[in-house]
Amino acid sequence: MDENKQKLVEELMAQVEECLSLKPLTPKEFEHACRIIEERTKIRLSRTTLMRMWGYVREQVSPRLFTLTTLAKFCGYADWTTFVKQYTHHGDQQSNPVMEEKIEVLDDLSEGDIVCFTWRPGRVMEAQYHGEGRFEVIYAERTRLRRGTSFLCYLIIKGEPLFVSSITIGDMTLSAYVCGKVNGVQFEVIKKETGRAQQRHTS
Repeated sequence: MDENKQKLVEELMAQVEECLSLKPLTPKEFEHACRIIEERTKIRLSRTTLMRMWGYVREQVSPRLFTLTTLAKFCGYADWTTFVKQYTHHGDQQSNPVMEEKIEVLDDLSEGDIVCFTWRPGRVMEAQYHGEGRFEVIYAERTRLRRGTSFLCYLIIKGEPLFVSSITIGDMTLSAYVCGKVNGVQFEVIKKETGRAQQRHTS
């Protein structure tokens, strides 16, 4: 792999780690990364593919275009070519503009915080954070994720679809669900100490 492409691949890997809120170091973490990437892109990459890219498996193999495009899509780009153009245009910029308004759940939220989501047409959901990526819906309008539903989510991006997993709705379980498939979601974070959302829906 030539030096320029290597630099681009390394930048893409850094953005993937940012989106995952994780730098995978173990087989279990690589498997977790594969699941999160599949939930967002609907494309399955093998654990071995990621392990090769991140150097866990020592093989001098250049990543395939399919792999690079999938990872670029995971980070919010249309494909690998778009990522290359975006990165080249912005020189040494170290962040994707699409990712500016986002929540990296494990780093940015505290237990008890509430995230208020809205998406078209007229969907509203308020979810309280319980730690380790787990949320519980405390208020919902016009969405299948009704009050009492629990789910996992690790990354929330304004204007992008919201991908959640390990969903429990009463006696029913779903592996994955997408909110705002077409136009994405908007969100507001209400910190635990304000209690504004809870007051609004319990009064």
